[in-house]
Amino acid sequence: VNTLRKHKARHASKGNGFGYEIIPQEGTANAVVCGGMGRERNLILDDKLTNFVPVTHITGEVNREGIRKMTPREWARLQGFPEKFRIIVSDAQAYKQFGNSVAIPAIQATANKIISKLLDLEKNKPPTKSKETLFVGLGSSYDFSRIESFSSNQRIEESLKINGLVYFEVKSLTEAQKFTSAFIKFYNLTSSNWVGGFIIDSNKKFVAQISYNGRIWDNENWEQAKEIIV
Repeated sequence: VNTLRKHKARHASKGNGFGYEIIPQEGTANAVVCGGMGRERNLILDDKLTNFVPVTHITGEVNREGIRKMTPREWARLQGFPEKFRIIVSDAQAYKQFGNSVAIPAIQATANKIISKLLDLEKNKPPTKSKETLFVGLGSSYDFSRIESFSSNQRIEESLKINGLVYFEVKSLTEAQKFTSAFIKFYNLTSSNWVGGFIIDSNKKFVAQISYNGRIWDNENWEQAKEIIV
């Protein structure tokens, strides 16, 4: 102990905070680390000590003030190792190995807090809107050339007829637009031979309007419609 006191005083004179520390019975231990500092910073007062024979295999004179360093078993307890854990190495190696370990209870407590926080966030997260299947109506099953001879108004009127309309299932507006673009290209459609289509949901409710060039709009009334950028 005298050696430790001199060592601490020497560092204190230089403005350093190094040195031993005695942990109160109800106190909190300092970090358990490799090297002598880990042991010197975790000395304890053992008032039950009556036998002053060294309790470890490390030789040395035991002080009569009841101040002692923690044993390897006590370090194991600080790190959360169970009592049944066998220490089969020397004390010097045990101090190093427990110093290199992590405090298992601290890791468990931290992990439980993280999990609890994540569960709270998940619980309080606003519900996400489920992805609903959409259906694109792009034309009827008749041959488009069948109405080529009609006037413009007649073509529009004929193409808007619901009877025989073919629906294509898609998963999103983006997929609907890609499908429509491919449809327009395949049939070589323009404003002169196609007026567009529309998108409905699984309940046959209006979702969006498709113009002749494949653009998607949010209203059945063209005068009020705004383009949906996907």
